[in-house]
Amino acid sequence: QQAAGISEEKAKRILAFTQSNSNSHSAWLTFMYPRLYIAKQLLKDDGVIFVSIDDNEVAQLRLLMDEIFGEENFVSEFVWINNPAGRQIQGIGAATTKEYMLSYAKNTHQLKEFQIDINLAKELMPSTYKGFNFDVKEDDKGEYIITHELNNGNFVFNEITRPNLVFDIFYNPATTTILFGELNSETPKDFVRISPKTISNYTAKYYAWRWSKDKILADKSDLAFVENNGKWSIFTKRRDFRKTVLKDTFTNLSTITGSKDLEKFNLEKTFDYPKPVNLIKILILAITSPTDLILDFFAGSGTTGDAVMQLNAEDGGQRQYILVQLPEAIEEKKNKAAYDFVTKTLKAEPTIFAITKERLMRAAQKINAQLDEKNEQVAKQIKQLQAEINTDNTQKAIAALEQQIKNQTERQTQNGFKIYETMPIWDDYDFEAETFEASQTLFDPGKLTETDLQALLTTWKTNDNIALTQELQTVRLPFVSEQKPQEESYTAYYANNKLYLMHKGFKTEHLVGLIEKIDADHDFNPTTIIAFAYHFESKHLRELSENLQHYSYRNHKSIDVTFIKRY
Repeated sequence: QQAAGISEEKAKRILAFTQSNSNSHSAWLTFMYPRLYIAKQLLKDDGVIFVSIDDNEVAQLRLLMDEIFGEENFVSEFVWINNPAGRQIQGIGAATTKEYMLSYAKNTHQLKEFQIDINLAKELMPSTYKGFNFDVKEDDKGEYIITHELNNGNFVFNEITRPNLVFDIFYNPATTTILFGELNSETPKDFVRISPKTISNYTAKYYAWRWSKDKILADKSDLAFVENNGKWSIFTKRRDFRKTVLKDTFTNLSTITGSKDLEKFNLEKTFDYPKPVNLIKILILAITSPTDLILDFFAGSGTTGDAVMQLNAEDGGQRQYILVQLPEAIEEKKNKAAYDFVTKTLKAEPTIFAITKERLMRAAQKINAQLDEKNEQVAKQIKQLQAEINTDNTQKAIAALEQQIKNQTERQTQNGFKIYETMPIWDDYDFEAETFEASQTLFDPGKLTETDLQALLTTWKTNDNIALTQELQTVRLPFVSEQKPQEESYTAYYANNKLYLMHKGFKTEHLVGLIEKIDADHDFNPTTIIAFAYHFESKHLRELSENLQHYSYRNHKSIDVTFIKRY
């Protein structure tokens, strides 16, 4: 209940939901419900979630997602042909060739159409995406194709229901001038008549145009007037023809393809049935922008992280990813190859997380090596240009290539990642009292290592809405004293106007240094100061509280400083 951030009433509803299903599914539902509930809270207002599932639980998952996200926020049910040969050990029925991906939105009203680049779709899924062999033309506004006539093909729209959209259009091919007239009115000199198409066997006689007169005149550059054997037609120009709507079937992207992805890193035997990188890349490209954050809380072999890094390297995006993977044990009997790889090659605990981590490291190294190779090729081009006659065009070309190297070098820095581990609170931190007195001791703070303190600091900064990706700035608070000028400074941590005091050794003289730094440093504006109270003497906590409260009324920066003690 507390982990999900839900009320007791909501927790009871979850329990009732899971218990209402058959026993064979209740354990799985109990496992999934809080995770999906939290996932919904993490989504942006225009966010989308995809959940991959097989035949065993797809019916239960659909009900579960309807319960959490609302039936109205269902988006699509994708079919992924992950094993075209079919599983031949079914025993009954047909050989299974597919899995499902259920997609739900936080709010479908803020969701756009899923679109994908046509050439990429044809390259990766040729069985599903065929055709699209356009006759591309170009005008002053750029490339376009013509696909639909200006006529409305629905007979419901006619001279009876839409009289303002039924008229003759007159076009001058020499001047591209457009005029309008009543049906069957006289054609002006040097113009050709283009009438709306006629309807057969219906009360109305003419189809309406799709555009009004005003729109035709305003956007005539997006109209193509085409002559064929002396007969003229009008087509609308389509300029977004490079993309198409994503279909709800994924083909040519089997788990065999996912295994080949792992082969590139010599990890092919470490993970069963991995998802292919291109499957995840398609979803990311169709749904997200180049600056979005992608969360995968069942990371597995790390395909999502690999896909994000590859896309950033290809298009210069600044996508970020968060992967979550439990340290699930690898059993030697079930997967000896993975067990031996982790224990003998990586010399690590035999868990799936070890494979996730290694895959991401090798993927980043491979991408960076490819970018290094590209930079070397660009550097050669620069040298060739420098050897030529020096002209403005040459200098512009060199500058463009140098920028390309800079961009690719920046992409390399984006391929790093940090590992955060969740862990239980310290064993002897066992405080369940409803009230707290400063004199109480919850645990022995002397046992805390620097690693423990950094873990606590990371937890606090996350709770204080500071992103994990944002580094805390190390701040040195000087020891201000004429009698002891050589005393060491105190190390604090700062971000988002929050200052964390975690270590022992804070003295009155450090408080003086803190106040002087606030006064003197224009970039240092802590509005909240948080102290790990176990490491402070009560006298210094009192001094901090009193002086910062008074400081709020007398500092020239006009900032209010809040002091918080945490235990």
